[in-house]
Amino acid sequence: EALQKAVIEEFGRRFIAEVFVPAMQQPKGLPRLEEIVRRWIIRVRDVEAQQGCIYTAGAFELDDRDGPLRDLLHDEITRWRAALRRTVLQAIEAGHLKPDTDAEQLVAEISAIAMALVDDARFLREPRAAERSQRTWERLLATYRN
Repeated sequence: EALQKAVIEEFGRRFIAEVFVPAMQQPKGLPRLEEIVRRWIIRVRDVEAQQGCIYTAGAFELDDRDGPLRDLLHDEITRWRAALRRTVLQAIEAGHLKPDTDAEQLVAEISAIAMALVDDARFLREPRAAERSQRTWERLLATYRN
């Protein structure tokens, strides 16, 4: 259990360092949100397609098991989604996204794109999975743009 905990924590650190932290260099709002999604897609394509995604695999593995590992993973994913939600809210406040945008809905849709990408890239080994995910994101974003 201690090793599993360490793996979850390390995955979280690397995920934030590779996806979120560099995106903070972009201006608040849509530029930052787009950079987060772009980096997330690249990470899934380059890292998680080869090594797996702890957030996705762990969620499926631990969804029906209470305990400290599930709690830790839940906290990591909840923290990540909260950061993503704040970024969406900043894009709404900046006028980049429609004022009636449901931030929770958009976060769920972005997460769904990432989960599908993990499946397509890792399990199906679809060589164009990342490209398709990027196009899905662009089409989704078009419905939210102000």
